[in-house]
Amino acid sequence: MASMRGRLQRLTRRYSHVARQRGSAIRKAAKAFELVYFGNIHHDDDHNPVLGFTTSITHIDQHFSVGNFEGYNIRLLDRFDTVRMGGTKEHAQNWCVVEVQLQEQTDLPHICLVPTGNTSGEYHRLFTSVYRLQPLNNTLFHTHSMEVHGRFQILAPTSRTRDVETTLTSPLVMGIAGRFWPHGIELKGDTLYVYITDHRLSSTVIMSTISSALWLAHSLDAAKSD
Repeated sequence: MASMRGRLQRLTRRYSHVARQRGSAIRKAAKAFELVYFGNIHHDDDHNPVLGFTTSITHIDQHFSVGNFEGYNIRLLDRFDTVRMGGTKEHAQNWCVVEVQLQEQTDLPHICLVPTGNTSGEYHRLFTSVYRLQPLNNTLFHTHSMEVHGRFQILAPTSRTRDVETTLTSPLVMGIAGRFWPHGIELKGDTLYVYITDHRLSSTVIMSTISSALWLAHSLDAAKSD
C-alpha cells in the first residue's frame, strides 16, 4: 500500500498545475454555497470520510469543503486515484465529488445512474467491484422516456426493483436526465453523491451541479414526506 500511495503522490505532483486549477474552481464554488474550505485530507484524519464507489485504500482527497446550505449538509472534494482496466497500464483519474445528506430518506436502495457510454475509465471500478448492482433499464423501460435510457444506465440490486421504481418516478428521472448528464449519480441509504469527471473543471460546472444535487435531495425528501 505504501508503494502505491507513493506512486499516487508522484502522479499528483506531476499534475500539480491541474490540481491548482481544479482547486481554484472548487474554492470559488465552495464560497458561493457558504462552504468552509479545508484543503487536503488524509485517510487517517479524524473525520467521517466521503464514501461512494470511488473510495479505495489508495485514493487521495484534495480541496475538501463542508457546510450547510438551505438546510442540507454538503461536502465537496476532488478525489484522485489510479485506475487499472484489465491488464492495461494504470491511468490517473479525478472525480469531483458532491455529497449531500438527505433529511427524510434513510433507506434508499443502492442506485447508480451512469452516463451512457461510460462503462470504463471513470466508472470502471463500479462495474468491476459492486457486483450486486445490475442494469435495470429494461425493467424500467415502460415507465421512463427514451431520453432517460439514452442518457443513463440505471444500476441497482434486482431484489429492490420495486423500491427503485418507487424512488425513480418518471417525472423525477426526466428532471435528472435534463439536469445531471453527463455527471454520474449514486444514491445509498441517506446519502446522495454526484460525480463530475470533466478534465477541465470549472466553478460554473460545480455550482450548477450542487444546485442540481440540492434539487434532487429536496425532491427525494418531499416524496418521502408525502
